[in-house]
Amino acid sequence: MDALCTAYDLAAAFRQPQITDIITEMLDVADAALSWPEPAHGVINAMTEPLLGDKKNHPQLHSLLQRAVDHCHDGSPDQVEILKDLRQTEPDPDAQRRIDERIIAALISQAEEQEGLAKLVHLEQAATFARDHGLTNALDQLRRIQQKLNPEDLGLTRVTTPVNLPRIFIDTARAAIDATDSLDQALQTIALTLPVIVDPVDADQHGLIRLPTLRLNLNGPLVTNTSDSSLAGQDLINARIFSMDFHGIRIEAQLDQLKKRFTPTTDQLLTALTDPPLAPASRMRGLARALHAFWEQDDDTAIALTLPRVEGLLRRRLQEADIAVIQHAQGSTPGQVSQLGSLIGKMKDAGYPEPWPTAFRALLGGPTDGINLRNGVLHDLVDTPPRPRIALALQAALTVLFLPLPDSPAST
Repeated sequence: MDALCTAYDLAAAFRQPQITDIITEMLDVADAALSWPEPAHGVINAMTEPLLGDKKNHPQLHSLLQRAVDHCHDGSPDQVEILKDLRQTEPDPDAQRRIDERIIAALISQAEEQEGLAKLVHLEQAATFARDHGLTNALDQLRRIQQKLNPEDLGLTRVTTPVNLPRIFIDTARAAIDATDSLDQALQTIALTLPVIVDPVDADQHGLIRLPTLRLNLNGPLVTNTSDSSLAGQDLINARIFSMDFHGIRIEAQLDQLKKRFTPTTDQLLTALTDPPLAPASRMRGLARALHAFWEQDDDTAIALTLPRVEGLLRRRLQEADIAVIQHAQGSTPGQVSQLGSLIGKMKDAGYPEPWPTAFRALLGGPTDGINLRNGVLHDLVDTPPRPRIALALQAALTVLFLPLPDSPAST
């Protein structure tokens, strides 16, 4: 096989007349393998794959591949690959469509033979093929099959790594609150506590092995991202998530210490949150209630009240800095007010220094930015987040309220 493939490549590269004899011999070898009691599909593939690139070979290949498909076990990987090769040799669009339907049926059969995560991955592959080849009915069927899977069907195991933080880490966070003289000052201290965004670990330098990973949305269940082609980018995202979660532990400790020291009422919080009056008291009362819900362990209420106010406060702060937050109608697209992702992108224009724009994007941005807290919670795609992440959302609201900004480039 190796000798024939090399001979074919050389004859094709240098346009040698022997190429006709070489092709005949390659097809003879494939035909012989097909006639064995157990057809050697690897041999068939090795002899036919190089010939597919030249359409002059397709008539001879077509007959051979049709017989090869019939020798394969229904739904086997060999059958799928040979069907895909057969499709390349078929000039008739209607016949191509029938081959596409056979490929989908084979892919579904493969998926049904699998269990756990492997089944989901096979269904994803079948759905991708159906989508790319316009098989609408098959794609809808695959969606219905996939939606019936639940997280338990995937056989996933949660792995946790305990981390023992030095006591001084929490003690220092609490001491910063104890050093304040008033509720207003304590809230501002939390607002201005800087996150430290670490750089991703250099895997080669530290002897680590990077493994391809899948990101899943278990509400589907659905594969939402693969990191095979962008490991460096995934390293950066993971480093930012780690940084923000670590910072969230500190902010959680500060919020709890504020409650212990000042035990503020909702009205006292409202007074502090409306000075200066960035947003109406009717909106800030919701943020005050979110703080109380956090202290009362009502985490679901706390995060649901906080996230919309982060966006609203940031929009008002950008307006105050004379940054445009509206987009006019264009063609069939209606006019609209900028939403969170666009607002975060304008934070630097308003004078927000690093690491705040990066931290906001890592916490609240889209699925390729980091935690994606806003979309996950408000679209009910995740369970109630852990308390450190709720603390981060509360800090984001306080940061927008209290971080002093220089004159922005726009207003200048």
